[in-house]
Amino acid sequence: MPTIAVRTFLLLHLYSTDFNLGNIAIFLPRAFSGYIQAHSPHGSLRLLPSFVPSSQLVAQYNHESQFIVGVARNNTPQLGDAWEGDMIHVSARRGDIYIGYIGEDSKPAAEPTIWAKLGQMFKAAAVLADKKL
Repeated sequence: MPTIAVRTFLLLHLYSTDFNLGNIAIFLPRAFSGYIQAHSPHGSLRLLPSFVPSSQLVAQYNHESQFIVGVARNNTPQLGDAWEGDMIHVSARRGDIYIGYIGEDSKPAAEPTIWAKLGQMFKAAAVLADKKL
């Protein structure tokens, strides 16, 4: 009797509706092979270094980007065909979307807020003032 290999596809819908910063970081396994739709009206999409070579931009319009990743790049369906494979829909209302590979990429350190920068300035000024005394 022939053996049939069955593969379960990954289907994710990720949403951040936070009115402040709702950053989303996605770290995928190398086995991911499929379609990613990312939308961030008030942020940006950041593909991390290890992820870039295995992704191909398919469409970009009005704060939305669509990619095909991995082996799926060789099996792009024809117009009107249904997609069969891994799929991710991600939307961050306010904030950035980071996409990379597990164990190979990491989310960049957050930039200090304006208040943190101001606090650092005051601390530095206080240290300088103490040295002058």
